Amino acid sequence: MANRKEKEKRARENVALQYKKSAGKLLPFYGWAIAVSLVVVICYFLNWVYVYNSDYGVEVKASGFSFISAASSDNYSSADKIYGDLAMPFYYYAKASCETLGAVTLTAFILNVSAVVVLLAVRTLKLQELSFVSVAFSFVSSVLLAVAFVVALGMKNDKILSVYCGGNPKCYIGSLSVLPALVSFAGTAIQSVGSIKFLLLKADYRKKVAEMETSAKKSHEIAKKR
Repeated sequence: MANRKEKEKRARENVALQYKKSAGKLLPFYGWAIAVSLVVVICYFLNWVYVYNSDYGVEVKASGFSFISAASSDNYSSADKIYGDLAMPFYYYAKASCETLGAVTLTAFILNVSAVVVLLAVRTLKLQELSFVSVAFSFVSSVLLAVAFVVALGMKNDKILSVYCGGNPKCYIGSLSVLPALVSFAGTAIQSVGSIKFLLLKADYRKKVAEMETSAKKSHEIAKKR
């Protein structure tokens, strides 16, 4: 009887050990996701909206951090260097678009940073159950960055082009926010692969534990009958 219990205990320990080893092999996914998420944060230094004129190059521009600063301080009309050319012409001619772009960008940035914090906890503390939280943060952030790109390009319908382009057909409003959006989607995909693999691994572990418990109960019942 004691020998059988010892075997059952060792079997459970072996299954648990294999589970921990397999779960540990998934941790690099979150390390890669952290690196990608940090790249997304750096991308906020890119031109979130700009006017390009083939005769002069980039005439006016405002970065993602310019919009983050403006949205967090509710000050879109400042001429400080940190805001770039946000006040003039973008906020002056496209107030509604700028405020929308600011709100979307700030929210996306907060979600990006939150995803990095969660991923660090997942990677360092091995709290892989939290990985689904970071996936959700990253996915929503990716969508918001795509929205930011659309809103920025939508400024072409305002008066900005008529002021800066002077009829030049090679003059346009552009935005590089599509780049962090694509990188963010890539990071979300990496996290999702790791999270799904972990979910399947955990389900398999629980199944094995349940099967072992069922087998142990049957063995005990047979032993009692004898």
